[in-house]
Amino acid sequence: MKSVLEYQTDKAKEFFELFFKYVETDIPFFIHERDILLTMDKNNSNYFRVPRRHSANQRELYFYFDIIYLKENKNIKLYRFDHLEMR
Repeated sequence: MKSVLEYQTDKAKEFFELFFKYVETDIPFFIHERDILLTMDKNNSNYFRVPRRHSANQRELYFYFDIIYLKENKNIKLYRFDHLEMR
């Protein structure tokens, strides 16, 4: 099964705006994307955590997603951004 992040929607735009606003990194996003998807799949979870040391506001960041299985292609798992929690 292939896992992908949703693109070209308002929720995707919101995700990228929040990610680039709050996550401090010099690593290109496409590398993060691969790691994010692998981590969520491996842990069978709908979120990923960014530790405080990589957060612009020194808070842990939790990015939550809805998981959607496409009717057109059951082999694709789509992660649609839902919300961000800061702790």
